[in-house]
Amino acid sequence: MKIQRIIAIFSIILFFSISIYAQNFIQINGNLKSGTPINNLVLSKFNGQEIPVTDTKVTDGKFLFTVPVENFQAGVYRIIINPQQRKFVDIIIADTLGFDVSIDADKPEGAATFTGSPLNTKWYAYKESAYKAQERNRALIQFTDIYPDKTNAFYATAIKEIEREMKDFDFNFNKFVKENKSNLAGKMVANRPFYFPNIKLPLKGQEKDFQDKYWKGIDASDPSLLFTPLYVEHILAYFGFFLQEQPGPEADANLRMAVDTVMIKFGKNKETADFARQFLTEGFKQLDKPALLQYLDETYSATQQCTDELEEKELKERLAAYNSLKIGFNPPVIKIPDYSGNATSFLESPADTIILVFWATWCPHCQQMLPVLKEKLAGKKNWAVVAVSVDDDKEAFEKVMKEYPMFRHYCDLKKWQSQPVMDYHINATPSFFMFDKKRTLQGKYPDIRQVPF
Repeated sequence: MKIQRIIAIFSIILFFSISIYAQNFIQINGNLKSGTPINNLVLSKFNGQEIPVTDTKVTDGKFLFTVPVENFQAGVYRIIINPQQRKFVDIIIADTLGFDVSIDADKPEGAATFTGSPLNTKWYAYKESAYKAQERNRALIQFTDIYPDKTNAFYATAIKEIEREMKDFDFNFNKFVKENKSNLAGKMVANRPFYFPNIKLPLKGQEKDFQDKYWKGIDASDPSLLFTPLYVEHILAYFGFFLQEQPGPEADANLRMAVDTVMIKFGKNKETADFARQFLTEGFKQLDKPALLQYLDETYSATQQCTDELEEKELKERLAAYNSLKIGFNPPVIKIPDYSGNATSFLESPADTIILVFWATWCPHCQQMLPVLKEKLAGKKNWAVVAVSVDDDKEAFEKVMKEYPMFRHYCDLKKWQSQPVMDYHINATPSFFMFDKKRTLQGKYPDIRQVPF
């Protein structure tokens, strides 16, 4: 009787111990099939970059990953099978419930099956079907490229088959995204759209077409995707178009344009903008690109600016025009009415140095900047600040204006369509310009910390 009680008590203790362990760890049980011996696997997660989480031994084709719940972040995790060959399998861990995975390392990426994870199961089912469709399409396109007689009926049939494959692929793609728009599998598929080459263009034309359409359909402002490899892969792939060019002024201009494109795409959200800026900064350091580092720092400072509702096309146009404003240029005149109604140029000032700042009441970074600007100005002799508001709310503007009577203020309540805003090609707030005694431009800055007070 005593022995039975001891066994019962021990069983209860063991049960609770296992339960507590299971609550503290996420368990990924796995089977690995490989023609070459694999003794160790590494599990990585993503947070702007790939970060190792844990590793495990492979014994008789079996492995077990245990991820501490306290370190858990929903996202895509990567099981690295062979780091030298970059062979891996990506899995989604969306909650603290574990699951089983079987991996065939001898097949292309996507050869994984799951038990206890419906999300991964349908994601991989889609990936496998999409991979097969893409391979069929590539084979057909290669065939049409080398087929000698473009007027032949057989060639015309192949072209129709390519078009049918494209339509089928688009249908399945849109169907999967629509059915899974609220989960990470849907986001992963939606933000990896497949480019079908325009077979009417030559190969070089197809590459340029792909480059021009690269970001179509990709949402680069979703913070949840920072915990996946997507954004890193997209930036690397996009810059790959430009880093292959021969060095020279044209290549440099194209790289700056690529920086603008990426920062505009990622700039709609502070977290994604910070990631893109940091990733590009580290990349340009490794590539030894000091000119691009300077351009990135001057144009997209560490203090995030606000763009409000500017459309992407207009934002790009204004940014290009803003970048054309060079040191030493004569500034467009901004006429500011005084209390008697007489309008005079902001340049008509006895100050030796004028700081022109574009700001807005709806811009949180501007609200942080204005007190700093006031403090900086207090210690300066013969300096003046002209503050142009990008607002359409008179009451909000006047409330803030009264707090800073030491600035000379202007606001025509036309927001982004205000004449000074358009003359200076303002694409984000705050934006600073510094003019010397001769009223030539000495510098332009997106961050007050860059202004040389």
